[in-house]
Parts: sequence; structure tokens; C-alpha cells
Amino acid sequence: MPPSSDSSRAGSPVLLSAPGLSVVALVLFVLFATLVAGAVWPLQLLNPLWQLRLAGSLINGAPFALLGLALLQIAVELGPHDPRLKSRQKLCSQLAVIAALGFLLLLPLQTLAALQINHEREVSLAIVQAWPGKPVRTQPPRHGCLN
Repeated sequence: MPPSSDSSRAGSPVLLSAPGLSVVALVLFVLFATLVAGAVWPLQLLNPLWQLRLAGSLINGAPFALLGLALLQIAVELGPHDPRLKSRQKLCSQLAVIAALGFLLLLPLQTLAALQINHEREVSLAIVQAWPGKPVRTQPPRHGCLN
């Protein structure tokens, strides 16, 4: 078999080429979307446990999306004349700005969900303690060595 006359692929693996890096970036974006979709389904917007699960999934899956964005930037640098890569890079950069704002909004979402779960736990604990036949505790139990 004669050697390939394509000089762009000679001596470099396919994954280190601009289209190869672009495909790997796309796979990482799909992996991130799959992880988030698994946490989102079934949709329960007002459930604080669902909100915490969604926030955890977004935070834990973020490195995949960030690595995909970095690989896409490298692919554009390796193949600067490919209009499809440039348009994909522009779209992903715009989506990254929206995602960054969304991550900033995760802090109040997690705070409110944790406060709501803590309140529900305290209410259920008060109901259990006030049940007839059980003594009601006026002070919470102490969890210290000396106190």
C-alpha cells in the first residue's frame, strides 16, 4: 500500500488533528449533557432534594464541559481556516457565558434548598418528639465532650 499523500496527517495521530479534537470535545459535551439529564429526570422543580441533586450533578460534571471547551479552542487554533470549527467555537463560547451565570445562581439555589430541608427536618423532629407518650425535649441534645 503506498504511503498517504496527505501531508496534514503524516506523522501526527488523528486525535491530535483539529477535527479529531473537535470530535473529542463534542463527546465530552454529550457526556456532560447526559450526566445532567440523568439528574434532571424526573422533573421536580419545587423539591429541595431534586434541586440539590441537580446542583451536585452540574458541579460534578462541569470539568467535562470545561475540558471540551478547552479542546475546542485548541482545535480552532490547529485548524484556523475551518469555518465549521470557528462557528462551533463561537457558539460554545456564548453558551459558556450563560453557563457561568447559571453556576453563579447555583449558590442561592443550594442555600435555599438546604435551609428548606433543614426546616422540614426540624418540623418532623418536633412532631415526633411531641407525640403522645413521649417526653418533649426543651433543649437539643448536646454533642460535645464537656458540654
